[in-house]
Amino acid sequence: MTAALIELCFGGIPNPDDALLWQGRDDDSSTERQHPTSNDAEQLTRLHAGDTAVFDALMLEQFNPLVRFAASIVRDHAVAEDVVQDVFANVWAQRETLHTTSLTAYLYRAVRNRALNVTKQTVRRARLSQPLRAVMIDMDATGGAGAGSDSEPAEDDPRVVAIRRALETLPERRQTVLRLRYDQELSYPEIAAILGISLNAAQQLVFHAIRALRAAINS
Repeated sequence: MTAALIELCFGGIPNPDDALLWQGRDDDSSTERQHPTSNDAEQLTRLHAGDTAVFDALMLEQFNPLVRFAASIVRDHAVAEDVVQDVFANVWAQRETLHTTSLTAYLYRAVRNRALNVTKQTVRRARLSQPLRAVMIDMDATGGAGAGSDSEPAEDDPRVVAIRRALETLPERRQTVLRLRYDQELSYPEIAAILGISLNAAQQLVFHAIRALRAAINS
């Protein structure tokens, strides 16, 4: 759990009650990532040509963050690794026809969709085999450095515990957007691309998710 999310829920800076202040929190840092970069284009070109070095470099860079993201959905590290491996296998298999403006956004979107499908299948199987038993799985710890903090709070920090419990009460879409923003530290344009929504909608979604999280913590 990132220190930045703790500051938002318990510190009040920035204040989620002020929509304009909240939306403007990192406009300057995220604007430059709204459009495809030359690096994205170069990587895609080399992937199309079957360049294994580029594929290996992409996997090395993105594998662990994607596993952490998948684990926050499926709540099982081994399953999360399988999800990410499957996504990369599909990327390589479809490399000649792959088209995207952001490889990072494409990967997170693919991992999210596959992880959600795996979760639905797991729950369905559990309900069929144990109809009277609720499926309760503890959320895996997630990494990622918090903005404005040199270290992460301990997992048994009461604030972390409160955020975890409150997070699980939110709708899946709000949970996802908070994990993308504060666990994976993605920009608003990247979140918008992953979820298939506009930049403004992504900002609004994060804003309302923070408000809902704070309300759940204080309830």
